[in-house]
Amino acid sequence: MSQSIINKAIAHITEEMMKDPNDMAIVAIEEHLTSICTTEAVAVALLTEGKTLKGALGAIQEVARKRQKNGCGCVSGDEGFAIAEKYYGIDSQVASAPVHKTAAAINVLDFL
Repeated sequence: MSQSIINKAIAHITEEMMKDPNDMAIVAIEEHLTSICTTEAVAVALLTEGKTLKGALGAIQEVARKRQKNGCGCVSGDEGFAIAEKYYGIDSQVASAPVHKTAAAINVLDFL
């Protein structure tokens, strides 16, 4: 495992998040992705050209929109994180990687 590529990927998404640190949904997605970035395969996925935290949030919002009833649609926090992982193409790659849970669960869609 190349620690330098993992550090580069974490720095990349952290830098992107810092462009808008008041967007709590983006912060939550960045924190989750940072916590699972423990392998080179995940790091490479996070560095994929054209993939962004805002794009991951958009993918989550799209699922919520498709479920919309009476003007309201949502996904759970865990499901939102799984959608973000899938957006980056890391859903199957992280299956064997340890996932570090934060003390408090955050539903990224609460901030929309």
